[in-house]
Amino acid sequence: MFGEKLYAVSCFCSLSNSVFDGGVTAASTLNVSGATVLGSTVFLTTTPASASNPNQTIFWDANSKALVSDTGVTVQYIKNKIPKITGATAGNIVLANTDGTVYDSGVNIDNITGGTGFYYYLENTGSTTNTTPTPINYLSGTSGILQAGTWSVDYTAIGGNNSRAKSIEVGFYIDNVLQGVLQKVETVATDNRVFLGLSRDLILSGGTHTFSIRFSAPNAGTAVIDFGSIRARLVS
Repeated sequence: MFGEKLYAVSCFCSLSNSVFDGGVTAASTLNVSGATVLGSTVFLTTTPASASNPNQTIFWDANSKALVSDTGVTVQYIKNKIPKITGATAGNIVLANTDGTVYDSGVNIDNITGGTGFYYYLENTGSTTNTTPTPINYLSGTSGILQAGTWSVDYTAIGGNNSRAKSIEVGFYIDNVLQGVLQKVETVATDNRVFLGLSRDLILSGGTHTFSIRFSAPNAGTAVIDFGSIRARLVS
């Protein structure tokens, strides 16, 4: 067996240890039930997947004799690889059974981390003015895809009118629908600022939604908002 090639029509079988110092060419199957010592490079004659090197060298650790990758990482048996889960839902957490098999937990990672489908926030820290009675957006944004359910939505705005005895009118909107009522405040001194806000629990459909803060100067002067924020959280 040393230094010569073996040609197998179907299967070359050995019930004890086998040593190959030369090349071994098998037409079909090589089956060794004992230890196998390879005296030269082992390579694949069938080209693997595209962009792979057709001659794949097998490496092993000189001490443990375990097969390793060319970077020294131990090669595991195929049966120890994590299997694919039929019918798994993208984004769900994978759990393991005591026998090492895995399964789809049915729990989405967003449920644990509070992902974008369960939370939405935006803010504006700059100043915007309006000298007309026509409302304009101070802050507006469209969410990603939100889960359907009851949402707690909080609006805040800090603003006023730069002219004495003039007003600012602020409205909070979801999908162009006014939430609550328009809030109108008259300043008693030049450049006064007031806090305006609204909190509501609302039932939102699944999908994207647009949240906005709009304001105007209903009786002249210069209405201004210096800060605003919108926070939406799924509660049930």
